[in-house]
Amino acid sequence: MAITKILHINEVDMGNPARHLEQALDYIQNPEKTNGNVLVGSINCLPETAFEQMMDTKMTFGKMDKRQGYHIIISFVPRETTEEIAFDIVERFAKEYLKDEYEAVYAVHNDKDHMHAHLIFNSVNLVTGMKYEYRKGEWKRRMQPITNKLCKEYNLEIMPAEYAREPKNLSRVEWEQEQQFKEMILADALFCQNYAGSMDHFIFLMKRIGYQFEYGKYLSVKVPGGKWYHQLDKLDERFGKENFKYYLDMGFSRPRFISTNPLYLYRSGLSEFQLKFYHKMYRIRMVEQKRFDKNAAWMAKELQKFHQLQKEYLFLVNNDIKSVEGLITYEVLKGMDVERISNRQKEIYKESGARKRACKTMADVREFQIWHMQAQEELDDLKAEKREIKDNLKLVEGCKKELQQFTMLDLVSIEEKVSNTVQVPEYPYGDERAETVMDVVENDLDAVGDMEVSVEVKANAEEYIDDKNLSEAESTDVEENMDKSVNYESFMSMSPEDMAGILGFDRIVGIDEVHSKVSSFFRDVKSYVDGNEIMDVAKLVYKGMRANFIKQRAEEIVEAINSMGLSYPCLTDKEKAELFRFLPDDNNYNLELHMAVLKACGLKLEFDEVYEDYQRIYDKTMEMQDEKMNERGESVRGRAR
Repeated sequence: MAITKILHINEVDMGNPARHLEQALDYIQNPEKTNGNVLVGSINCLPETAFEQMMDTKMTFGKMDKRQGYHIIISFVPRETTEEIAFDIVERFAKEYLKDEYEAVYAVHNDKDHMHAHLIFNSVNLVTGMKYEYRKGEWKRRMQPITNKLCKEYNLEIMPAEYAREPKNLSRVEWEQEQQFKEMILADALFCQNYAGSMDHFIFLMKRIGYQFEYGKYLSVKVPGGKWYHQLDKLDERFGKENFKYYLDMGFSRPRFISTNPLYLYRSGLSEFQLKFYHKMYRIRMVEQKRFDKNAAWMAKELQKFHQLQKEYLFLVNNDIKSVEGLITYEVLKGMDVERISNRQKEIYKESGARKRACKTMADVREFQIWHMQAQEELDDLKAEKREIKDNLKLVEGCKKELQQFTMLDLVSIEEKVSNTVQVPEYPYGDERAETVMDVVENDLDAVGDMEVSVEVKANAEEYIDDKNLSEAESTDVEENMDKSVNYESFMSMSPEDMAGILGFDRIVGIDEVHSKVSSFFRDVKSYVDGNEIMDVAKLVYKGMRANFIKQRAEEIVEAINSMGLSYPCLTDKEKAELFRFLPDDNNYNLELHMAVLKACGLKLEFDEVYEDYQRIYDKTMEMQDEKMNERGESVRGRAR
């Protein structure tokens, strides 16, 4: 099993700011640790002149300060692997992770019981001149998965990792996608605002398009499949609470998603291969014309696919690629060009290091500087050429992925053009159907509400899920349940679970309500406690309250399983989902409850098995919730008709 970690190399406050980078490079190339530097390699530089070349790159782009480099360490289990395998893994890791865009030196150290590899790379990208940016979640999303993949090829143990279902931090591609979604959301919101006569009508129209609203927040929406909710009042001041009514009275404006109409793109003399891309691009362009039909917000990603397909289509036409063979030939030839450019870059870097070391006098330095300026111009041209080739090779990869789909799908041409007329529901207020439509809006709002967790577990799973009050918890007057006979000293000596019991919590409530009850308790026992201590105690009580409720729910679930005459492994995913009824936005609670039930059932599962079981139950819960919302919506719409 190999574990990957990354460290940053900062500048030095006094003296040479890159001294730590130089020392790190010297350390990993220690001959005593690397079989006389046999286990040392590099990318875009020579190991012995790596520091000078990294500094030249920093100077070229004016990025001499702050972070100087990064140090990645890949550690293996003792006696798990050989020097050769470790060296191959770190070399391939460097090439895949850095993508030939940074100067890097890598080495394997064999002086310890556990084999470990080092990779040090420049903080400045030699292609773009941008500094490397480590995003939160990079280890989990990219670094460790690459190591796992390479270890798997050698049948080494894989490092387990918990991958968040919806990570807060996004990759650059996902972030750019969200920015495009933001523009589309704003355009649709302005469109609906100018049709709506009230806030409820506006929400009705947005939901009719297909947008999802975040419960409890003012006009916070996202597209289906999107990662983030976007608050409309932050996108445009017209959606502020005070401004909304004024802008409801503004005139009509049709939102636009700007793209080139494929009807006007060059398409004469296309080969059958090129026509496949044109046909699919045309079909997705039709999506744009009907995106305001009911529940059409899911088409947002399809519109992004249109732009990518348009790039791929123009790439094929401009490069006269008319067959699969032509595409592969282009890829091979351009791959050779990349190798040629890389070799020339290495030659220049090598010559630069040699010339620089040969400088003895100021005249030598001036001569080197003149040569370096000419060499830098050639390097700039090589980098630009290499960047263009790599961009085209990305389009080649996109074309190849599309081809894999073409082999599986029968693409039919569109025989008639979709009408561009936007059908918007008539203003539902002020006529005899007003009450019915308002019911639709209210039900839609209820559908996205947070589910409370205080529910009764029933032996019959079907009865459990169909309970009319599935998402409602009965309120309990905590003040009446509070035990006021306990004094301050006794209370503070209790466990968090007992504290919660004394305060009478029999359901999960928010931290604010817990804080309020703790404050009330201290007042009742006539004990002065400052605000910081109250908050600390409230946090403990909150933890104990959740633990008590999870324990109670676990006991109820186990009792329900026993009354069904089944064991836990015999339950279907649907039956488990009906019993657990996970919350969509509290995986911490869900996992604690899941673990408690497994423990109560006496089950000991492997790490992966536990999370695979949990994930199946969670996915089934979301699926059933969607089905129930759809059934409720169909029922309401049926009554409205």
